[in-house]
Amino acid sequence: MNGYFGGMKMLACTFLLWLRLTNVFAQVPYSSLRSTAVSIDHVPVVVRDLESIKNLLSETLHFKVKAGKPHAGIENCFVKFQDGTYLEFITPLDSTPDIGKYYTRFLKQRQGGTSLAISVQSAETVKKELRAKNIAFTSDSNQVWKTVEPSQSDLFYIEYADKSWKDTQQNTSHPNGALSLRSVWIISANVGEDTGKYSEFGFTNTGKEVLLDVPAHRLAVGSSTLFLIDQKNGKRLTSGFSARELTGICGFTLKVNSLGTLKNRLPKSDIVRVDTKRILYFLNEYNLFLEFIE
Repeated sequence: MNGYFGGMKMLACTFLLWLRLTNVFAQVPYSSLRSTAVSIDHVPVVVRDLESIKNLLSETLHFKVKAGKPHAGIENCFVKFQDGTYLEFITPLDSTPDIGKYYTRFLKQRQGGTSLAISVQSAETVKKELRAKNIAFTSDSNQVWKTVEPSQSDLFYIEYADKSWKDTQQNTSHPNGALSLRSVWIISANVGEDTGKYSEFGFTNTGKEVLLDVPAHRLAVGSSTLFLIDQKNGKRLTSGFSARELTGICGFTLKVNSLGTLKNRLPKSDIVRVDTKRILYFLNEYNLFLEFIE
């Protein structure tokens, strides 16, 4: 008899556990956008003077800068990392082509980060889910990549034809020891709405973070992280920025080999803040900060 009741008790416990797990999975519905996402691939940053930012990146911050070339109404350069992530710096040359027009218009408002590029395994999977959600999008492709851009989203998805390709060691070996783009920070006018928006696009809400006593909402996409900061709380991070009442991309987290090595290379300045876990460098003219972590 005791064995009978013991068995029934075990079955009851198993059933309760199943109910709890079912409830958890119901709260986080399956998303093919989440399953196909790899990481934040890169972020375009529009600037007025490409030579000026190249000099700052290489001479002051000790990045290896890869030159681009004029095309589609823009000229660009890159900071490439070993894991394939990168930052792209762009200046518009001609507002006639669509790309040149976009960056010309953006630059009338401010310099800085413009949008998120999300690397995915399958652009077709992205299209399928966006259609299912009745989200309008445009798409493009060539021999190197396929892109899908939801309307009015400030992000686009990119699938590479060669998913294992990385830039050369010459272009990804940085004197400052930078290894990868890990996170992007965004100032939001409405964190609740933006959390919902990014959830629709395959991001997962994973909690909160604090940077310089500024609270931020943390969202994951693939192996990367997106932080949303409420605009009214972000002044401590953005008070020196040239753009007032900023919303949008405001910072990047970069992984480095050694904070100690980086600290010795950076100038002593009020735009550099150092603690045991990170180094912050403020590019106020460009409305950005760089957070370096190990």
